[in-house]
Amino acid sequence: MSAAQSLLLVQAESEFDQAVVDHYVSANVNVILIAPSAQFQSQNVALPSLSLAEIQAQDEPDIQLLLTEKGLLDNGQPLVVIQGVQCANEQALFTDESCLAQITTYLDNTFVIYQSLATFVKEVGANIVFPLYSDSLSYLGQEVNSVANHALNAFMKTLARELTSDTVFINSAVIPYLAKDEAERKKMRRALKRSVFGMRPTVFLQQEFIEFIAHFSHYNNMMTGQCMTMRPSTEISV
Repeated sequence: MSAAQSLLLVQAESEFDQAVVDHYVSANVNVILIAPSAQFQSQNVALPSLSLAEIQAQDEPDIQLLLTEKGLLDNGQPLVVIQGVQCANEQALFTDESCLAQITTYLDNTFVIYQSLATFVKEVGANIVFPLYSDSLSYLGQEVNSVANHALNAFMKTLARELTSDTVFINSAVIPYLAKDEAERKKMRRALKRSVFGMRPTVFLQQEFIEFIAHFSHYNNMMTGQCMTMRPSTEISV
């Protein structure tokens, strides 16, 4: 990964998003937060950012103009956009109206942000990646936000069609089982029982998945509208 990049991290709020920031900052990449949560912003006060209010206040949606006015943009750098991992609790979706309101508000804001980004990325080119949880994995009881993930994956495909060009590539990446370190990976592997055929899902280190996204988003110049997965997705004991 070249340091001569700009990363726009959109709607960052989770521990995974913080790991993404740490990875790119350590590589001397120009990281800009777009509409981060208040808590995430407070944890990264040294990073430049645009708030959702600043974006919504524009008469015509144009993130490029805001970034230029703040002196945050180097137009000579390749642009990477990574969507933050959404972490709302959907357990009360059918019993608590505020839960549904939280999800719809989040998705509405996502639409506003990418509407404001559209002209910018078509002009300069970009690789955009949506890391998303999969419904086919249990994640050992972790909440995976099925409604928001399905909506974001569909939104990704719509963006890929609407922003079709030779320089804009938009894809999603399935979040596998992730461990922060080797000790946690061993614990998770023990918890994932093998099937009758001796198979179980692969547990990757969080850093491995982030490097996978970083490498793909830097070198991809063909794939768009697709869902990527890390390989091998299963371990087999014979």
